[in-house]
Amino acid sequence: MKKNILLAVFIIFASVFSALAEVQSVSLSTKADKTRITIGDRLSYVVTLSCPQDVKLIPPQKEAQLGLWEVKDLKVYQENKETLNNYLNYTLTTYTTGEVMIPEITFKLADSKNNEITAKTQETKVTVESVLGLAKGGPGLRDIKPPVSLNIPVGHILFWLIITLAALYGAWRWYESYRKKHFPKSSEPLVPAVPPYQTALEELEKLKNSSLLKDGKVKEFYIALSDIIRKYLGAVYSFEAMDKTTAEIYHELKHKVTDKKVLISLKEFFEDCDFVKFAKYRPEDKTAWEDFEKAENIVK
Repeated sequence: MKKNILLAVFIIFASVFSALAEVQSVSLSTKADKTRITIGDRLSYVVTLSCPQDVKLIPPQKEAQLGLWEVKDLKVYQENKETLNNYLNYTLTTYTTGEVMIPEITFKLADSKNNEITAKTQETKVTVESVLGLAKGGPGLRDIKPPVSLNIPVGHILFWLIITLAALYGAWRWYESYRKKHFPKSSEPLVPAVPPYQTALEELEKLKNSSLLKDGKVKEFYIALSDIIRKYLGAVYSFEAMDKTTAEIYHELKHKVTDKKVLISLKEFFEDCDFVKFAKYRPEDKTAWEDFEKAENIVK
């Protein structure tokens, strides 16, 4: 029984001494790339942790803050030589002025037996200066600085003026050449557009001289008559009338024709034409010519 107790005590002491030996073999050093910065500047703070090969660093989590310092970035590097060197590069910034301490940072390591070892850095002092404090004359209102003279030689101004004018002239010549090549002037005189009423009257005259009624083609006569007036109204009032029904044409003209009598006569005219075109109604020639006169009156 005593032997077992002594063995257990020996194992405990051996573990403790082994852990102490591991702790003593772990070394920490810190280095800031600057000891004096301006408020808001970034500081590189490198922690070097050297330990035996069988001791591994437990990767630390990137914290948002280290005391009064904001952690912008944390990068971890390793270098395997006689000892295992871990480099932890912190990028820090602060918005507090004066002597600002970078606090202790605790790191955790694990030995070959998965025993946890801790190591701490020492505090590091950095002087943070205000931007206003670095300004000449200290903080406060200062006079407006006088205007700065550009001191541009006259020769330079003339040179660039000539270059600019030459570039503009070259662009104008290119545009003239392009315009003449792609948009030549027509040698033929422009023919004035034929007024819609003139076109309608000419088509009515052709219909009048046709033999549609003589040949008994009453339906064809009314279709041609209706189309002439549809084209005329579409051209005058700027809408597509050929594919519209009588009701749609009436609805369109209701917003454009102010004379209600004219509007009613137009509706009656198209209804008479539709009656012949779609209801197989065959009027006498006298009625057909009366409808023809209505069409002429609409145009005139």
